[in-house]
Amino acid sequence: MQSRCVWLWLAMALVTGPVLAEPAAPPNLAYFPRPAQVDTRDLRVHITEVLLADAPTGMNGVARATMQIAVQSQDVTTGQTVVQSSMSKVSSEIAGRKLKQVPMPTYCLLLDQQARLLALGNGDSLPPPNPTVLPGSPPLEVLKAALARGAGELISQGGVPLQALGLQCALPLLPDRPVQMGDTWQASYTCQFEGAGEATEEATVALLGLEAGLATFSSNLRYTLPEFEAPNPLLPGQKMKVENAVLELTDLVQEYELATSVVRAAHARMTMTLQAVSPDMTLPIKIKANLTYAAPAR
Repeated sequence: MQSRCVWLWLAMALVTGPVLAEPAAPPNLAYFPRPAQVDTRDLRVHITEVLLADAPTGMNGVARATMQIAVQSQDVTTGQTVVQSSMSKVSSEIAGRKLKQVPMPTYCLLLDQQARLLALGNGDSLPPPNPTVLPGSPPLEVLKAALARGAGELISQGGVPLQALGLQCALPLLPDRPVQMGDTWQASYTCQFEGAGEATEEATVALLGLEAGLATFSSNLRYTLPEFEAPNPLLPGQKMKVENAVLELTDLVQEYELATSVVRAAHARMTMTLQAVSPDMTLPIKIKANLTYAAPAR
């Protein structure tokens, strides 16, 4: 009787075969933070080196700010979220000299579930809906707004566009398809500057890790900016042209909480290159920096 049972179990095993585990479902990376959620992080850009015509100057510095992303409203049907972005406690210094700060505006952003920008406004208000607008890049549009107000803002921060960098840390570049560990995707955006040409953003993103509700992304980004005018820091009262400006972020690592859509920490290396053109000379400038974005120290 016992041997008969053994043969019966063997026969069933041959018929049914091994039971295979179901493949894991792709993670839901969608940007849809909790209603009324307010997240506050500290942004720090440590300028490690400034080069003039590839010659080290020995100058370094730091730019700091506290960034807040507050959820204003959400639409469950469309998956869109309105957030308010603001900065406080802004400070910058170069070579031990404190720089004069320009007040930072507050922005209102309408974002889709990939954290792409659908509309940008000042303060608490958004412009009227425009169905023909293509999704864009929040950092690129904020950088455009900063230059439209005057490039003195960039000079006052040591050449570091703090608000654009803060948004690049705070908002992930999410894929438009399901992804698994190790997958990569690209993002490309174009922004038209009035009377000054186009700015572009090119990004490559990889999903490095996924554990305990936390996704880890690694990105490489490159921004190209059109020509603009800025105050000449060496000759007060004189303007200079800025040409061939390129901002690069390499190895931007973001820790993204799936339950809250909050980037709780980020870090990257930053390089900004440009040519400063004055009546007397053209001077290539390169700024190297390290960027960190994390919860405020207690």
